[in-house]
Amino acid sequence: MLAVILAAGFATRMYPLTKNKAKTLLPLKGKLIIDNIVEKLFEAPLSKVIVVSNNSFFGDFLDWKKNSPFSDKIVLVNNMIDSPEASLGWLHDLSLAVPKIDEDFLVVASDLLFGFSVKDFVRDFSSLPRIAVCDIHSIEAAKKYGVVEISGNKIVSFEEKPLSPKSTLKASLFYLFPEKVKNLVRKLESSGEKKHLLELLFSEGVSVEAFVFDEYLYDVGSIEGYEKVKTIFEKN
Repeated sequence: MLAVILAAGFATRMYPLTKNKAKTLLPLKGKLIIDNIVEKLFEAPLSKVIVVSNNSFFGDFLDWKKNSPFSDKIVLVNNMIDSPEASLGWLHDLSLAVPKIDEDFLVVASDLLFGFSVKDFVRDFSSLPRIAVCDIHSIEAAKKYGVVEISGNKIVSFEEKPLSPKSTLKASLFYLFPEKVKNLVRKLESSGEKKHLLELLFSEGVSVEAFVFDEYLYDVGSIEGYEKVKTIFEKN
């Protein structure tokens, strides 16, 4: 099993902090955000972690890799994009990692700080894609996110920022796929559809499992959010 970290965004909402630095390379509790993610990922028996970067920050990721204790298991991919205006989306970035995927694989956002065990997440994995889902316990808050409805451990519906959420289960960009899905990634990327991945999977008749967890989940999407996360991590 391997993991793909999608780190090619330009995080324009966090300017000026991210004007000249990738968001995931910002400091967090004596490390970088990406270090916290990679350490958690390697709690599971992964063969490697593929990090997809944009061209502007690729040199910074090369420097980061050199200093990482997991350097020999990190593979960097450059999407050759130099500006946010030229970005083609994370599904395109994932498709660039596909040639290096030869086993079941995780897909993780580079700004997602999570508290659940990756060992638990991958346990008993068979053939259905799986996504990490957390209960935010608030219908009002759920209106701001992608929300899933589940039956047993299967996802039966998904809505992006619904006016009337059917649940309080927030979908995260943390997936587990069987290797064969890489061919579907190519197909979906080439279609040019700009929908959420769950919607695209459903449109292809693919069933998806939900891994529901109670531990923390922080999306570092704003300067305020980043400062809040720094405060929380520094206290622990």
